[in-house]
Amino acid sequence: MNLELLNAAALLIRNYTDFTSFSKKNTQVKTFNCTILKSEWIIKDEQLVYIVSANRFLRGMVRALTATMLKVGRGIISLDDFRAIIESKDCRNTYFDTPAHGLTLMQVSYS
Repeated sequence: MNLELLNAAALLIRNYTDFTSFSKKNTQVKTFNCTILKSEWIIKDEQLVYIVSANRFLRGMVRALTATMLKVGRGIISLDDFRAIIESKDCRNTYFDTPAHGLTLMQVSYS
C-alpha cells in the first residue's frame, strides 16, 4: 500500500465540493455538495486509518471514498483516474467494496 498516493488522493478531494460520484443511488438529497475539512491517511498502531471530516456526508460517501482511494494506494487506478471518477458525477464509476465493519464514527460537532 502506497501511503503517499493515498494522501495525494485524500488531498485531492479537498479541491472538490460535488460528491455525486460518492453517493449511493436513490438518495433523496437536494444537493450533493459537501465541504471536506480534513482528509488524510495515517498509520496508527500498525493499522491504516483514514481520517475525514466535513460539513456533511452523503449516504455511502465515506465508504466509497475509502474504497476508491484504496484502489489508488494499491496502484489499481491512478490519481488521474481518481480525479476522473470525482468529475464524472456518476456513482457507477466508484468503488463501494470496503466492508462497513471497519468504519467508525468518532465525533459529531454542531456549530
